[in-house]
Amino acid sequence: MNIQKMTTQTNDVSLSQRHKGIVIAIGGGHIGGNFFDQENHSCTTTGIDQKIIAMTRERKPEGTLNVLFIPTALQDDSSYCDAFKTHYERLDKNLSVSNLLLYSNPLQEAIKEAVKKADVIYVGGGSSVKML
Repeated sequence: MNIQKMTTQTNDVSLSQRHKGIVIAIGGGHIGGNFFDQENHSCTTTGIDQKIIAMTRERKPEGTLNVLFIPTALQDDSSYCDAFKTHYERLDKNLSVSNLLLYSNPLQEAIKEAVKKADVIYVGGGSSVKML
């Protein structure tokens, strides 16, 4: 009986409330390098990136979305950071992208502040060995 009641309550909860703290894992896809066409804005992750922004906009419909990009697996590559920023800012004009460059050994307090400020935290892919 408690399970049915909980299920009913969950179904009544708005989409934005159900998605607080959600993790979206993407396997594959490319932003940057030869895979990102600046002129035509083609990118293999555009569909899921639009969904990420839409889900975040449900929770924060007004104001600037703060996106924190962590390009760990490509060792803080600046061209990857630039391509990500360009791609995401084209998807939503009221969006700010910042980078958390872990290979530069940021202070723990700087990491905490960046994470607290972020509406979206996007950890970039690349070499899994480099992520370790």
